[in-house]
Amino acid sequence: MTFRQISIKYIDKFSSWDMLPDSPAEVCVMGRSNSGKSSFIRSISGQKKSIHVSSTPGATKKLFYYESPGFSLVDLPGYGYAKIAHSYRDFLSGMIGNYLLNRPNIIKIYVTMDIRREITDEEVQLLDFMETRKIDNRDFSFIFILTKTDKLNQKDYNKRMKYFEFKKNELGIDEIYPVSNLTLKGYEKVMESLLR
Repeated sequence: MTFRQISIKYIDKFSSWDMLPDSPAEVCVMGRSNSGKSSFIRSISGQKKSIHVSSTPGATKKLFYYESPGFSLVDLPGYGYAKIAHSYRDFLSGMIGNYLLNRPNIIKIYVTMDIRREITDEEVQLLDFMETRKIDNRDFSFIFILTKTDKLNQKDYNKRMKYFEFKKNELGIDEIYPVSNLTLKGYEKVMESLLR
């Protein structure tokens, strides 16, 4: 599979949004633990050694900051594990919520999600939370990356895509891209969205 990958350089990890370096444009990546978030970053960059991967799902509680020509990339902690917060609302009101609300230069938010999973209340709360941010005249794209498509046969894949297309319209998701981090299928369109 051939497509244009980006060059990214790991800078540092930070415990708060206000410690991050200034950036003219920022892309952030978030997702449930074990959703393929780190593999997504590896796939768009073609780099493996410089991408942080936690050995314990849900254990990472830092903002990992990378630089790429023209924009920065922030890898947010995975959600879905009780160790991160007592509730998802606590999670949104903590490190991640403060980052999403206060970082003024976010242009794209990528949410990685296992295509076999249903959208839960956590994702719906996140969308509602970010809609509030849009009211504050901060414009950005909210994009779902559906990972692990290689785990499905064609029939089940078609069924899951029908579900996500419905949810896209119902919940106001800007774009959805099904991908395989194993074969890199689907990443041509992801890179088009990232670089435009």
